[in-house]
Amino acid sequence: MKSDFFTTIVQLFKDTSTGAELDDRQWESIVFILRQTQLLATLYQLALSNNDFQHYPQYARKHLQAASVYARRQAQQVRFECLEISAILKQSNITPVFLKGAGYTLSGSQNGKGRVYSDIDVLVPKQQLGTAQQLLQKNGWFAKKLNDYDERYYREWAHEIPPMSNVYRGTVIDVHHNIIPPISGRAPDSQLFFNEIELNPQGLAHLSPAAATLHSCIHLFTNEDFSNGFRDLVDLYLLMQQYGQNDYWEKLVTLAEQTGFTLELFYCLDTLKQIFGLMPDSPFVKKIYKRHQNSFTGLLSHGLFKPALSPHHPLVFGFKNNLASFLIYIRGHWIKMPVHILIAHLSVKSFFISRDFLFGKYQFDKE
Repeated sequence: MKSDFFTTIVQLFKDTSTGAELDDRQWESIVFILRQTQLLATLYQLALSNNDFQHYPQYARKHLQAASVYARRQAQQVRFECLEISAILKQSNITPVFLKGAGYTLSGSQNGKGRVYSDIDVLVPKQQLGTAQQLLQKNGWFAKKLNDYDERYYREWAHEIPPMSNVYRGTVIDVHHNIIPPISGRAPDSQLFFNEIELNPQGLAHLSPAAATLHSCIHLFTNEDFSNGFRDLVDLYLLMQQYGQNDYWEKLVTLAEQTGFTLELFYCLDTLKQIFGLMPDSPFVKKIYKRHQNSFTGLLSHGLFKPALSPHHPLVFGFKNNLASFLIYIRGHWIKMPVHILIAHLSVKSFFISRDFLFGKYQFDKE
């Protein structure tokens, strides 16, 4: 039963016309799942663009339209915030590059239509990171108070500064200087991504389709948390469906080679092949398969990534999925830190969690 729902949802994103064949009872479960995965408005936009929405049952149309109202409001807010952030940082000639959800919305890509967000991700050059933080603080953006250990974690090991929220609007921004933590030993030269900047009509910077795809791929397949994994996988599917022609595959594979993330690209392509049946007819994609396809990588993509990337909803997520997610959690931490640092990091974090649970979260705050 769980696999049937998953198959139905995947088929909906592959062919939105199949939604007309579903009854209200089936749609009720699908709405529950897609609301949890934040994909209701994305499906609405797809069905609308394919002229299939009007054929859906009234129950489905009502919920999809309601989700689209919320998504449109968020998109308006994101555009406003991006203009504000860009204007603030340009005071010191810093051009912020908007990543992930905000970048999709600014670029007008298909997966950006109906996208909802928890924060805004921005990439700036590392040498300008301190200046960017100071400018944002002067304009109402502040990070939560952290203990000394967490401050050190962000400053020395992470690829971003602590999340900053706007004191007036509550919007959260994550300012990055790289796409993966330097402590992992795999952080690429971020200039390779700055070379892939495009500007939207308002002059706001986002990544090119190939770079946006690779960044999303790296983010997903090096992550330890797959709770939003299905939404991210749909992002990747829609990006490849929209842009997968001309020189897109060559640019994508070349950038993966330059940054050292061809394995993550393979996992992405192989998982999309298994779940969505996506099989690009490109010599560059075949080169990636030739380089990385073997029994071990096949086992990971089929036995680990595929079940862990199912929507994290009880209607589709069972014991096998939970086990895969647990193993993904371990793997994600394992590949982001050297073993000795990882053990020390987890020990310290466990101590703080236990201490706060026993004595209260704010008992040990400094005056």
